[in-house]
Amino acid sequence: MQALKAAIKAIFINKIGDLCFLIGCGLFISVFITLDFEILLFSSIFKFQELIICVFFLVAIAAKSAQIGLHT
Repeated sequence: MQALKAAIKAIFINKIGDLCFLIGCGLFISVFITLDFEILLFSSIFKFQELIICVFFLVAIAAKSAQIGLHT
Protein backbone atom coordinates (compact mmCIF):
# COMPACT_ATOMS: atom_id res chain seq x y z
CA MET A 1 0.00 0.00 0.00
CA GLN A 2 2.82 2.40 0.86
CA ALA A 3 4.57 1.63 -2.43
CA LEU A 4 1.40 2.53 -4.33
CA LYS A 5 1.09 5.85 -2.50
CA ALA A 6 4.76 6.64 -3.15
CA ALA A 7 4.39 5.81 -6.85
CA ILE A 8 1.32 8.05 -7.21
CA LYS A 9 3.11 10.89 -5.39
CA ALA A 10 6.19 10.48 -7.63
CA ILE A 11 4.04 10.63 -10.77
CA PHE A 12 2.25 13.72 -9.46
CA ILE A 13 5.55 15.51 -8.69
CA ASN A 14 6.89 14.50 -12.11
CA LYS A 15 3.83 16.04 -13.79
CA ILE A 16 4.42 19.27 -11.86
CA GLY A 17 7.91 19.33 -13.35
CA ASP A 18 6.55 18.71 -16.84
CA LEU A 19 3.98 21.48 -16.49
CA CYS A 20 6.54 24.00 -15.21
CA PHE A 21 8.89 23.10 -18.07
CA LEU A 22 6.13 23.60 -20.64
CA ILE A 23 5.11 26.93 -19.10
CA GLY A 24 8.75 28.04 -18.99
CA CYS A 25 9.28 27.12 -22.65
CA GLY A 26 6.06 28.88 -23.65
CA LEU A 27 7.07 32.03 -21.82
CA PHE A 28 10.56 31.85 -23.28
CA ILE A 29 9.15 31.64 -26.81
CA SER A 30 6.69 34.47 -26.20
CA VAL A 31 9.32 36.81 -24.71
CA PHE A 32 12.32 36.08 -26.96
CA ILE A 33 10.56 34.72 -30.09
CA THR A 34 13.17 31.91 -30.24
CA LEU A 35 14.29 28.78 -28.42
CA ASP A 36 17.96 29.77 -28.53
CA PHE A 37 18.95 29.73 -24.86
CA GLU A 38 22.23 31.52 -25.60
CA ILE A 39 20.22 34.73 -25.82
CA LEU A 40 20.13 34.77 -22.01
CA LEU A 41 23.93 35.01 -21.95
CA PHE A 42 23.92 38.15 -24.07
CA SER A 43 20.90 39.81 -22.48
CA SER A 44 22.13 43.05 -20.96
CA ILE A 45 19.01 43.87 -18.94
CA PHE A 46 17.62 41.34 -16.49
CA LYS A 47 13.87 41.80 -16.74
CA PHE A 48 11.10 40.48 -14.56
CA GLN A 49 9.93 38.13 -17.35
CA GLU A 50 13.34 36.50 -17.46
CA LEU A 51 13.22 35.94 -13.70
CA ILE A 52 9.81 34.25 -13.97
CA ILE A 53 11.06 32.03 -16.80
CA CYS A 54 14.08 31.03 -14.73
CA VAL A 55 11.88 30.23 -11.73
CA PHE A 56 9.67 27.94 -13.84
CA PHE A 57 12.75 26.14 -15.17
CA LEU A 58 14.19 25.86 -11.66
CA VAL A 59 10.97 24.30 -10.32
CA ALA A 60 10.94 21.91 -13.29
CA ILE A 61 14.53 20.85 -12.61
CA ALA A 62 13.87 20.40 -8.90
CA ALA A 63 10.76 18.30 -9.54
CA LYS A 64 12.37 16.13 -12.20
CA SER A 65 15.47 15.39 -10.10
CA ALA A 66 13.62 15.10 -6.76
CA GLN A 67 15.46 17.97 -5.06
CA ILE A 68 14.57 19.36 -1.64
CA GLY A 69 11.08 20.82 -1.58
CA LEU A 70 9.77 18.57 -4.33
CA HIS A 71 11.18 15.21 -3.26
CA THR A 72 8.88 12.31 -2.39
